[in-house]
Amino acid sequence: MNTTSPRRAEQTRTVLAAHLQKRTGAASGAEQCVPTDQDPLDGARSEEHLVVMLRSIDERDAAAEQLDSAMLGRCLGWTAARTAASLEAAKARLLVWGIRVGGSPAPCFEDIELTVQGRRFLRAAAR
Repeated sequence: MNTTSPRRAEQTRTVLAAHLQKRTGAASGAEQCVPTDQDPLDGARSEEHLVVMLRSIDERDAAAEQLDSAMLGRCLGWTAARTAASLEAAKARLLVWGIRVGGSPAPCFEDIELTVQGRRFLRAAAR
């Protein structure tokens, strides 16, 4: 059962399109879609950044590259604290899987992959 409202789905599509456009322009020095540490971890903005993070993880999955917290943070241009908090939230929602390892700020993960629920979430966001 899909509980995503049409308005939220449209907002997510808009954010995703903007993210893809900004990512393709990143090499030319264009601005990237990057949250700041002041952005709340709940609400609509967090959902937007969750989609951005999951899309980045999906791209790494498709390329068969192993991904860890530090690499994900570098790919997104996020701080280590933002990356850790976002991964923890995604893992709590069963959207990602990873092996928890030591590191600071905790939690840090290796071998990060999308779960089936994570892929479904991205498909719903793309509609």
